Amino acid sequence: MSGVEPSNTASEMFGDDFGVEAIILAPLDAGAKARAFEPFPLTVALASAYVAQGLAAPFELVFAAPSGRHERVELADLPLAIILRAQEGGTHRVTLREVAHNRWWGSTTIQVDGDPAR
Repeated sequence: MSGVEPSNTASEMFGDDFGVEAIILAPLDAGAKARAFEPFPLTVALASAYVAQGLAAPFELVFAAPSGRHERVELADLPLAIILRAQEGGTHRVTLREVAHNRWWGSTTIQVDGDPAR
């Protein structure tokens, strides 16, 4: 044998950072309280270890309410900020992910003041 290791196509195509949580979603004002029916801005950033590779469209934004209601939005561009407009109180989950490319994603949980859905 020539000492050349056989190629592993999967590891070449999908590196160690494939599918990692690389997108950072955080409240614009860390001290602000989220309230039902009021806009609550979140910033979008990419973890420093992944900046060189960058993100690629399309993206999917998912808002998940405690009542089980989900809202999905497809985005052609990476947003600089996201506005959560909760329709009920409770714990909401916001997730932004690449649909293709490296399949990087980010998520945050926001506690929203207000009445829960019935």
